[in-house]
Amino acid sequence: MQRMSAGGSSGRIVGFLGASSYYKALYWLDDEARTVATKFTMRALAELLPAREVCVLLTKEAEEVHWAALSEELASIGVAARKVRIPFGSTPDELHALFQALVREIRQGDGPVYLDITYGFRSQPFFASAAVSYLRAIGRMPQDLRIFYGNFQGEGEKSPIWDLTLLVELLDWAYALNLFRTTGHADALVKIADRRRRMIAKQGAAEREELSAMHKIVSAMEAFAQDLATVRIPHMLLGYAQDARTRPVGSAKRLLAAIEEFKSVITARMPLLADLLDELKVWLRDLPADT
Repeated sequence: MQRMSAGGSSGRIVGFLGASSYYKALYWLDDEARTVATKFTMRALAELLPAREVCVLLTKEAEEVHWAALSEELASIGVAARKVRIPFGSTPDELHALFQALVREIRQGDGPVYLDITYGFRSQPFFASAAVSYLRAIGRMPQDLRIFYGNFQGEGEKSPIWDLTLLVELLDWAYALNLFRTTGHADALVKIADRRRRMIAKQGAAEREELSAMHKIVSAMEAFAQDLATVRIPHMLLGYAQDARTRPVGSAKRLLAAIEEFKSVITARMPLLADLLDELKVWLRDLPADT
């Protein structure tokens, strides 16, 4: 049976497979009470996530050892399996071919992409990171990309699958913040923040403080970026009064104040993002006048 999400759109799993011996564990994601007994995290993810297909990147040796068992397990739960032969990556040409294969599979088709970096060569996570950075640079990143790693705890033991997507999100923030700092354009920041807001809105009330913090910070960024883009330097540095009783405050100073106000919230939930915002604060403080 084809597995579909609530919204009717299922994702694709892209993962590596090595030739090492794998042992069955009880893999879980998000809910420890819901486990899948399997040797392969890709099969576990296919059952725990809405997935219509699993694409496996593997060498000839890995195919001989594991492909039959994995494809049979996936067929038993109604998920299509597809294999893509890759080289070892021992020469520059092979490295290039491996990279191209991974990029091609990540960007292929529509819908969510789930990247499993549990198995394969030790260099595979590096290739995954490089592929994500490359796709971001050329503007071909999937709208919904998540990265997973299965933390094997022993044969027959409960083993968590870690969601490492936050690392991709931090790269997005770093790129967008640098673009904002160097060009004054806030579009990329607003897009990332909107995506983050949608995700937080699906979670509990405990995350709403972060939602409020990001809304105010990004609103301040938009105001500053608009002043910068339209060369409204007085508004940016000195601000303007809404009425006679309001003291004018520059958009740069409002942005600094928003970052300061919500730093503890951002630090608690995304520490590395807080570091990036600190870099932005240094840049803003270098502006002259009443910033």
